[in-house]
Amino acid sequence: MNDRNLRLLSIADPVISDIERHEAIVTIHAELDRLVHTSPYILEAEIYLPASERKISSSSTIFEQLPKPEYDALKAVKNRFDNPFIYWHGRLFISFPYSSMAIMGDQEPVFVIGVELNLEQLRDALAGFAIGGSGGSMLIDQDGRWRIAGNGHLLPQAGIDAATAGLTADAPAATAEKWIEGRKYWIAAERSKTMGVTLLSYMPESDILGSLVQYRIWYWVLAVLSVLMIALFAYWIFLQIHQPMRRLMRAFQKVENGNWKLALVHRRQDEFGHLYSQFNSMVAKIDELVHEVYEQQYRANLSELRQLQSQINPHF
Repeated sequence: MNDRNLRLLSIADPVISDIERHEAIVTIHAELDRLVHTSPYILEAEIYLPASERKISSSSTIFEQLPKPEYDALKAVKNRFDNPFIYWHGRLFISFPYSSMAIMGDQEPVFVIGVELNLEQLRDALAGFAIGGSGGSMLIDQDGRWRIAGNGHLLPQAGIDAATAGLTADAPAATAEKWIEGRKYWIAAERSKTMGVTLLSYMPESDILGSLVQYRIWYWVLAVLSVLMIALFAYWIFLQIHQPMRRLMRAFQKVENGNWKLALVHRRQDEFGHLYSQFNSMVAKIDELVHEVYEQQYRANLSELRQLQSQINPHF
């Protein structure tokens, strides 16, 4: 707005030479082209010159006739610092009329800078706020003149009113829960004072909690599987360790009670198989030693008895 060539062309156009006019137009066109390439959200930039009834555009047509309906729509902005947006025939502009007297409505603007925004890029950006297929987000003009949805799904007016009812200058953000068309929505809204628009995000409660329900189901499935695996592992430990150990302990108790004819059978070739084999060898060895001791004692007793008998017989 403070470009020297723009001021020269808008104010002194009747008195400047054709060369100066051409140089100013080319310079302004280059500035507009650079402006368009600064952001993917800018589709086109234009300057409207009502005095000469011309328009300078960043497109291929540099200097063309002033489109009166489009110019009238863009100059109607009331406050370029609070709400510079103009929605006209399905196109969204940021409008900057010069000067302040023109905005107040007392004078015709010296010139108007119009920046057309790329609605497809805006919709793609708004679609990035959505989580799931049924939620969405949208930009809403504070005066309710236009709204842009991220994925083509517009929230009903009841939901918009419920979310924006509590927005004030002191509280620019609000949340609401609203039943709409039989579904409960969670709605969050935040208003930009400097841009005059409200960003609204909404989603059915079922979609937000749906993932939690799914995680809860998986949690219980994993919990049941964990308990089952622990039970199976405990049973396996019982079969592999506790049961063979209990058999071995019972066998020792029987040996303590004098049962020397005991033999343990273990079909697996593992540590318990080795222990059972050694236990059987030990019991057999103990039984053999017991019999040897018994026989030795028997023979000693028998020999002593015979000696006593031989001593007694002469007396009779």
